[in-house]
Amino acid sequence: MAMKVAYIILAHKNPLQVSRLISRLNYEDSLFVIHVDLNTDIYPFKNELSKYSNLYFTTKRYKTNWGGFNTVKATIELLKLAVENETETIVFISGQDYPIMSNNSLKQYLNNYNGKALIEYETGSLNKTLPNRTNRYYFADYFKYNKTGVFDYKKVPIIPRILTKILPKRNFLKGFVPFVGRVWFILPLNIAKYFVEKYNSNTTFNNFYKFTISSDEMYFQTLLLNSHFAENTINLQTTYADYNAPNPVIWKSKDLELLKKQTTPFARKFDTNIDEKILDLIDKEILNA
Repeated sequence: MAMKVAYIILAHKNPLQVSRLISRLNYEDSLFVIHVDLNTDIYPFKNELSKYSNLYFTTKRYKTNWGGFNTVKATIELLKLAVENETETIVFISGQDYPIMSNNSLKQYLNNYNGKALIEYETGSLNKTLPNRTNRYYFADYFKYNKTGVFDYKKVPIIPRILTKILPKRNFLKGFVPFVGRVWFILPLNIAKYFVEKYNSNTTFNNFYKFTISSDEMYFQTLLLNSHFAENTINLQTTYADYNAPNPVIWKSKDLELLKKQTTPFARKFDTNIDEKILDLIDKEILNA
């Protein structure tokens, strides 16, 4: 029997591109759950994606400002629907990702890691001398910390900068070791349930991360690696991206050979408004090869 897989997707633009992504992953026993950012009109997505009978939209939607805790909330909404549908494996991607592994290879990849959590992580800092993501108060859900797509703390609005400066330094959560990493992951059902349960029950943990910066790159790693599930967790990149630019590089046709060399199931970031041909080339030379 084929493994039942839920692809949970954060989307905020390009419904046609999201549809193309889904059509590529739409094999037997796959299911799709979409969170469309509250800043975005959902109706073009509903119109384009209504053709998929195995697709669900989250009822709750959030405005996911860069660096804000609302991205964690949106991810939890995605996980809830995956859990309700009892999917064996949950794959977390964005609407600007694309597979760089054929469906047969992806199925084998997921089977090889069945029961394991795949997520990137490293230990965070407990040093309070210099500001970091957790040891000061930040307010990214309430102010635009990154208006241009290129983060520069000097360009953050003056009010949150003053608040961060005058409010006391923060101690990390008692009994926890901090971990950080990239957002995207692949989980078995039991760990997805654990995330939802902890989100629903541990208000102290949630309230702490509400006032950090880029909590989505810490929240799940810290929950997971401070639990008994740590022994079932593999430090592994599942989505290839180049973060050497201020934002992830948008892949173009010239990058095909580089993408061919990667061993991750997915890559990001793609934007069909900038270069759609790269997806055509991936289809032809990687996915249909």
